[in-house]
Amino acid sequence: MGTVTMAAADHVMVQTKDGKVVTAAIGPETKIMRGKTTMTLADLKQGSRVVITLLPAKEPSTAKEIQLGVATTTSTKSKSTTP
Repeated sequence: MGTVTMAAADHVMVQTKDGKVVTAAIGPETKIMRGKTTMTLADLKQGSRVVITLLPAKEPSTAKEIQLGVATTTSTKSKSTTP
């Protein structure tokens, strides 16, 4: 699990919770999903939260599936103070 730092046509770089940067190749067999919805490479944006499942025994590490986190909306509430 981590945060996308960079995504290209053939690989994605993710920073893990412990600060390590991991690169996973993206191949024709790689699925990009959000829940059960199929997404595209264009949906992998810097800052996206992802979980990557790697194909076994492949070098370089190749993603079998990239699961995008649920889209979040940011809400800003202004605080008002009355004197």
